[in-house]
Amino acid sequence: MKDSIPVFDPAVEGAIGHFDLGFVQRIGEHSAFLKALSDLWTMALYKLRKAQGLQEQGDGPILFSTDGAVQVLKELCAKDPTLKQAVFQEPFGFAQSGEIERAFVQVFGDGVYLLWRDAFEKEQFGKCLVMLKKLV
Repeated sequence: MKDSIPVFDPAVEGAIGHFDLGFVQRIGEHSAFLKALSDLWTMALYKLRKAQGLQEQGDGPILFSTDGAVQVLKELCAKDPTLKQAVFQEPFGFAQSGEIERAFVQVFGDGVYLLWRDAFEKEQFGKCLVMLKKLV
């Protein structure tokens, strides 16, 4: 199991280039969820590097999704530490395959993940946020 944050320059490339291949294949390479996960990670690393003085001032990180998609993932991560850990670890292979789904079940109960992901893939981000607010 990997145990460190991947090294990449968020101003030049997105996190998606460093995601575990099995994760990308399982989620789908054109998935809105995959792109938003990449952007969440890329933005987090960009902010960390900027705060540490390691990131040059520029246009900002390379992003693949919309602000709405990333906002939904931020809200999701804020709901529970288990979800946050899964969202930040599984894409890189730091956690077992399916960790995000298991965290969803643990926090929200059975059957929610697929409904939520379906809405996310259809870019119904308002619906995703409503689901998160109603469930917790």
